[in-house]
Amino acid sequence: MRRLRVARRDRPRWTRRGLSRTPEKPESNCCPQGHRPWSLGEYSPFKTFSSRSGVGRKPGNILLDRKGEPHLTDFGLARLIEQESTVTNSFDVLGTPSYMSPEQAGGRVKELTPAADVYALGAVFYHMLTGQPPFAGGTTYETIRMVLETEPRKPRLWNSKADVDLETICLKCLEKDPQRRYSSALALAEDLERWLRHEPIRARRSGIFIRSRKWVRRNPAAAILVPSLAALAAVVGVMVWNSESNRPPPAGIAVLPFENLSDANESASFADGIQDDILTKLAKIADLKVISRTSVMQYRSARNIRQIGDALRVSHVLEGSVRRNAGRIHLNTQLIDTRTDTHVWAEEYDRDLNDIFAIQSEIAQKVAEQLHAKISSAEKSAIEQPPTADLAAFDLYNRAKNLFLAATNSNSGKEDLLEAADLLNQALARDRSYFEAYCQLGGIHDLLYILGHDHSPRRLGLAEAAVDAALRLRPAAGEAHLARAANLYSGYLNYDEALFAALSGRKSCV
Repeated sequence: MRRLRVARRDRPRWTRRGLSRTPEKPESNCCPQGHRPWSLGEYSPFKTFSSRSGVGRKPGNILLDRKGEPHLTDFGLARLIEQESTVTNSFDVLGTPSYMSPEQAGGRVKELTPAADVYALGAVFYHMLTGQPPFAGGTTYETIRMVLETEPRKPRLWNSKADVDLETICLKCLEKDPQRRYSSALALAEDLERWLRHEPIRARRSGIFIRSRKWVRRNPAAAILVPSLAALAAVVGVMVWNSESNRPPPAGIAVLPFENLSDANESASFADGIQDDILTKLAKIADLKVISRTSVMQYRSARNIRQIGDALRVSHVLEGSVRRNAGRIHLNTQLIDTRTDTHVWAEEYDRDLNDIFAIQSEIAQKVAEQLHAKISSAEKSAIEQPPTADLAAFDLYNRAKNLFLAATNSNSGKEDLLEAADLLNQALARDRSYFEAYCQLGGIHDLLYILGHDHSPRRLGLAEAAVDAALRLRPAAGEAHLARAANLYSGYLNYDEALFAALSGRKSCV
């Protein structure tokens, strides 16, 4: 030291000719190959660093001369009143928390060895690579706690240009366990020299096993708690799985396609219409879970009741057969428990063909009664209401619906869709109050428009007209509002109005 001079604000400061502080921010290309990081490899005081006990190891205490050689200093005695500096206060027995080793931060004085100095140098090295200390809390206490309990963030997360091997060397210096650090500053310098010579370094990156072991040592209570919670979760998981696998299917029903026993092929649509109408009536009962027609049509020829019940997660299925002959209808139906494959209820109907709608309502109510479902007065009225008073219109509607479903599943069939629209128009010509036919017709016109078979304003107008007619017949019906939502969404791309219409339909069904 040459002299004591007075700096700004009348503060005393020691100076030495030709020395300056080390930069505390990493350069744009941190430690590129071919440049010595900090010239530590040739820094002889660094090689005997561990012998300089009591000297504060941090960037503020390392000065460079005009030749770039670093010099380790300590301003603890020189600094008397300057509090905002990062220089060590000699009256602060803790030193600078961000650069202290865990054993020093924990006050374990008897455990202080040269490994503590290696840690301090690693902290300085970390600062050089990243521009900040490895730990920095809001208060001294927080910083010390971080030093004791947390691992430093990898330097490359702060500075992606930092070399991987230099990161490994730095993190080895910052190990919580002194035994895992370099044995001395000389050993650290030798590993740095290996890096400079492009040779393999001795330090190794910590694997997941080592990181896990570190965590267990730092958190012994949590280490005991985590396996206990995992074991508890495993037991609960097994119990839930067993309960789910052994739990009977929820109370619900699937109406399987009715078998057509008539000679005429067109009667197949009639049998499907009976199944569809019974399914629709049952779906109006809020207390029942009813599987959709689309989901059950694949079981037209399958009759393994247990497998169907497991697949659809229902407790019961309704199946039947239909024979239509000379103005008469013969219908057999059975309600089966899928859990035991036993008949719960069965009935045989042999009546005039014009009684078909009354038969469908009677079957729906009998099934609900067997399943102990509560039926409100409004639901009872909906079940008893026939879809149409015209049997021929009912036939035309069912044929059109089968064509529509076939075209929907194949995404093709312009001719089938056009034929279905024609059949529905014939049905509506016979019964202008056929509500379901209007809803179906609107869906067919929308599909012709969406698929590009007739992407014209006229086709969109036909769809809208059919939906409007359905809403006029039953303004509160959920089916009509759903048809309106589909038209707004697919035809006009009016998502907000479509959502509003769909929500209105949902409220109508409640």
